Amino acid sequence: MIGEKEWVSILRQADHTGFGYARYPGQDDYGISLARPSRLIDLASAIEEVKILSYIERGWADNHDVLTIARTDRLQPW
Repeated sequence: MIGEKEWVSILRQADHTGFGYARYPGQDDYGISLARPSRLIDLASAIEEVKILSYIERGWADNHDVLTIARTDRLQPW
């Protein structure tokens, strides 16, 4: 379980870069990550020929946020 010290580190990282991560105690490659929605949208917006279709908080299994994007060169006009 992530403790207060790890959460402080995750939030500090997220405030600085938009992303935060801390390992679970006793794990080498497994932990908790956090991404600020604004940072994800900024990154997706910067990709040429990509359109953001939706962003749903807790959209997958009521736990994970879902960002949906599409390549505009593959979109067909109606």
